[in-house]
Amino acid sequence: MFPPSFVSIPPGWTISLGRSNDRWRAALERLGMARVDLYQLHNALGQDGFDISHVLGAGGISDSLDKLRAQGMFDHVGFTALGDAGQCKELIASGRVASAQVYYNLLNPSAGRLVGADWPT
Repeated sequence: MFPPSFVSIPPGWTISLGRSNDRWRAALERLGMARVDLYQLHNALGQDGFDISHVLGAGGISDSLDKLRAQGMFDHVGFTALGDAGQCKELIASGRVASAQVYYNLLNPSAGRLVGADWPT
């Protein structure tokens, strides 16, 4: 189980609300917290069989996370803005996430400036 502040969901998996409730409650108890502020989804959109339809589709991850948030497990949902840029923009535009963790560092500065098609990412 991942700590309650982030998760990466393998392709083809879904969030079982009943099972998630139990795991969330146990994780929060271990942390001595009633809730966490931000739940961060760390899947690269458009890669390894995981795409925006898994997140925004009917009965998808966002629907399940909305139910968990309504139960007070966390206050906000965010995601790591990694993968297909169009899908990241679609998720942001949906209004279903409160934050985007932008992948930017010395080895991959593409979030801060244009890089050529030959840039070794």
